[in-house]
Amino acid sequence: MSEEQSNAPKPKRATFNIPEALMEKYRDAAWWERTPVNTLIVQALEAHMDELEKRNNGPYAPRRGTI
Repeated sequence: MSEEQSNAPKPKRATFNIPEALMEKYRDAAWWERTPVNTLIVQALEAHMDELEKRNNGPYAPRRGTI
C-alpha cells in the first residue's frame, strides 16, 4: 500500500434516492466511460460542492447541530 493510500480518508457510505432516469444516465455514462458509477457520482458531488463553496465565498462553517 502506498503512503498516499494509507493517508486517504476512509469513504463514508451514504444511502439516498436518485430519480430513476438520472441513475440510468449515470449507468450509461459509466458503461461508455468504463468508469464505476460511484466514481462518476462522487466527481459530480465534488464539482457541485465546489460551486456551492464558490457562491459562499469559501467553505461553510461547521454545522451547529444535527440535520
